[in-house]
Amino acid sequence: MYKVAHTMVNKEGKQLSLLSAISRGKRYDERCYKTIEIHDKTGVPYTHQDKSEVKRIQRSIKRKDIEERKMILREREIKIRAAEAEARLIEAKAEALELENQKKKYNTAKDK
Repeated sequence: MYKVAHTMVNKEGKQLSLLSAISRGKRYDERCYKTIEIHDKTGVPYTHQDKSEVKRIQRSIKRKDIEERKMILREREIKIRAAEAEARLIEAKAEALELENQKKKYNTAKDK
């Protein structure tokens, strides 16, 4: 538990002057005291996270948006790969035609 507290205090700021560190530490302690007091009165723990219905819907929308973007990127990658494969196929056909033409030229020159 002490590591969590240490981490939370560091979120307030690092490399502060002594006076500002003391005042920020005091504010942090007051917030923690209020949290403990609310927990004692209501029995509901405060997790420092917004778990309301609105926030869950926002996260859901954001998650769906991210998934849609990933899907679009995957589709683009597939299209690019297909285009590259088609280009390689066309190049291979052109190279085969060139080789065939060279063979024909060689054979006609050999026959003369």
